[in-house]
Amino acid sequence: MKINNKPLGMFHMRINSFTYQPLRAERKVFQSEQSLKPILGRLDMLSKDMQLIAEFRNKLDISNFIAELLMYKENILDIDDGYRYRCFLTSVSNPVSEFWQGWYRITLPLSVIQEGSRREIHLKKDTNYIQVAGNWRTDCLFEITPNQDIEVFEIYGYEISHLYAGKTVYLDGESKRVYTATEPNKYNDCVLKDKMFPSLEPGIQEIQMNSASDVTVILKYTPIYV
Repeated sequence: MKINNKPLGMFHMRINSFTYQPLRAERKVFQSEQSLKPILGRLDMLSKDMQLIAEFRNKLDISNFIAELLMYKENILDIDDGYRYRCFLTSVSNPVSEFWQGWYRITLPLSVIQEGSRREIHLKKDTNYIQVAGNWRTDCLFEITPNQDIEVFEIYGYEISHLYAGKTVYLDGESKRVYTATEPNKYNDCVLKDKMFPSLEPGIQEIQMNSASDVTVILKYTPIYV
């Protein structure tokens, strides 16, 4: 078990509970006067509300662990169950109780995104079919490296202009950016599909692109689980 790739053993702690919760779902519901059937509006999905409950024998270890969580905007928790948990500490207010002499228990509320392992797929054809892992939509990143200068390149319904040989363009749905190593903002050279940055639905997805023989394209994403 690890936190931010550091073994939990370095904090001399034991996790008592980190119980699964689904992503929070909020949907607007309208009730027609003429029908018992509700009209369902837009569905908004939010991060999970979860609690990390752990035991410590040492006050300094508790202090060090909380300091670790506060040091980063997000923390990656791995409890050896096949998933990674991207955790955001929402508050720290009287989280510690002493349930036995010299034994301490902390309860920390976390906002959590449950993820699978990072995927990296090389796209080599004009039409590519990929199996997207997870069971919820996830943002993705296209790394596009032309083998020669290309005036306009199309991929997955997106258009990027002015690509130069050997210069990788990042169409990044995760950070919501289009850029290269020397151009921090290439947004004006990109036409976004539906004015949205790229994401993937779970299951079989078709990704089309032109000039496949003229580019090296790597698709990266992290599966998301409800």
